[in-house]
Amino acid sequence: MILVLTLAADGLLGFQYYKDAQKVKAIDFINHQASELYEWCSTLNPRYACKITYEPTKDVEKDKVFYQSVAAGEVLKSEIAFKVSSGLIESIDRPMIDQNTTRLEIEKWASKNGLTDVSYIEEESATVEKGIVIRIEPLDHIYADTPVKVYLSSGSKNEESKPEDSIIVEYGRYVGKSVSEFEKAAKELGLVPFHNTDRDSFSSNVKEGNIVWHGSGNYEKNEKISYGISKGVNENEIIVKSGDYIGKTEEEFIAKAKELKLKPNHKTERDEYSDDIAKGKIIWHGSGSYVVDEVFNYGLSLGKKEDGIEIKPGSYIGKTVDEFEKATTDLKLKPYHDSDTDEYSDTIAKGLIVWHGSGTYEVDESIRYGLSLGKASPEDMVEVGNTYIGKPESDLIDYLTDLGMKYSRSGQEYSNDYPAGSVISYDTGKFVKGTTIKYKTSLGKDERINVTSYAGKTESEFLSFLQNNGLKAGSRTEASSSSIASGSIISNDTGYFNKGSSVDYKVSTGPAPEQTASILRPQYYMDYTGNDFDTTKTNLKNGPFSVFTSVEYVPVKSSLSKGQITKITVNGDESYASGKYPVSTPIKIYIVNEIDN
Repeated sequence: MILVLTLAADGLLGFQYYKDAQKVKAIDFINHQASELYEWCSTLNPRYACKITYEPTKDVEKDKVFYQSVAAGEVLKSEIAFKVSSGLIESIDRPMIDQNTTRLEIEKWASKNGLTDVSYIEEESATVEKGIVIRIEPLDHIYADTPVKVYLSSGSKNEESKPEDSIIVEYGRYVGKSVSEFEKAAKELGLVPFHNTDRDSFSSNVKEGNIVWHGSGNYEKNEKISYGISKGVNENEIIVKSGDYIGKTEEEFIAKAKELKLKPNHKTERDEYSDDIAKGKIIWHGSGSYVVDEVFNYGLSLGKKEDGIEIKPGSYIGKTVDEFEKATTDLKLKPYHDSDTDEYSDTIAKGLIVWHGSGTYEVDESIRYGLSLGKASPEDMVEVGNTYIGKPESDLIDYLTDLGMKYSRSGQEYSNDYPAGSVISYDTGKFVKGTTIKYKTSLGKDERINVTSYAGKTESEFLSFLQNNGLKAGSRTEASSSSIASGSIISNDTGYFNKGSSVDYKVSTGPAPEQTASILRPQYYMDYTGNDFDTTKTNLKNGPFSVFTSVEYVPVKSSLSKGQITKITVNGDESYASGKYPVSTPIKIYIVNEIDN
């Protein structure tokens, strides 16, 4: 038995016994309000600790539960952890897309906001000029780790032209070139160069008067190709290079941001653990082009992630308080005497450890413990028998009332053994008069249909199962799959369903065609002279090579300027041809990191 004492300023108010052997099962609190969770936790035997933490989320409303460590229906052993939403993470503002939005502008937006997964896809369009952004997906919220797809116009398709007649102009091939060089190259390709002043823009990388943007994609002979000219450096533009302030203190970063006339903003979702950067220092910040008073986001290092400290159940039962506190302090934990967990014991002497927390802890985390109150007095004890299992709920209530006990129904379950409304289980044993006895009642026989996974089976098999069992086909979606044949089930809702319910499912369309993207010869990429190795790597990784999955950036010693690309190999071949390649193609990019004098 466990006796929990309730104390007030004027002394002992009351006490209650709990059964040591009573099994407690977790309840499903996902998407429930935190207030419901706190209410349930307050009714538990104190040895079953509720650990509740708050974290910002992308899609869960504030004060709603989105994680629990013990699944609903499983028996609690010691601690159960929950995570509750502290509010929605601020999403990244989408860029404005109009008839003049180029890939370069999207690359700047992505770099400034720290986007880590951006791919660029060409799509035919009869209404949007070649090289101009058509749309950005997803259409809803975008966060730093959201996979973003940017669709660029490749122009309209000429049905009468032959593929071999197409003129391919790769993205960024002539950026940095003079106007005369660009116009000469365009005419040699059989294209008509056209200066579109709407495409002129400021640039810190491209010399004033040189090409800052040009159309790209598939062209037909004598087709017009637009270009824009660099206006040089914008004196009002504030340029922040990627990684400029990594490793700085937060105070140093804020001071620098204010010096640049930017507004520093700590985005906690960008905080992360690091083996290299000390706790509290800058681990990430926005980069790219800014204007005065624009928000300048940053994240902080959480320091090294320590391995969890494992405390096994019962490790210190029967130890003295001094022994327990010394042992846990040596483990870098903070022992805390929770008097609510003190309990009577026939085997453990008064004042010794009778219960303590267990599981995985972090450094400096509190660990609770309770003390033995010695042997309990048998006075005012009431014996609650087990003769009401299977009887009507009203009979049990009358019985408990006659004994002077309180009662509370803790749940209902389906049962093939007991009729609806009858008692399935309740607390039995010796209790102090006035104790609340918890019980469960039956919902009757479970006539729900158990739907299991049909992954890998045909859609017709799945639909036949639904029809034969009185269920309806719900939402049908399709997706590609490399492992499940076309027309077969990828996934479906599982669990118990009442007849007439709808069951959603997803069908395979077969393997997806491998995505391809352009790789140019080294000379066609932007001149990165003046950058360091890391800056050039970041620009390539977030720009022309963002979609490729196997890219290695190799630092080299060279007589060329730092940041320049010396060579590129594709599938180990340095003499590759410009063109489309699968995104899984192995690529090595050699970048000057050290000057060879």
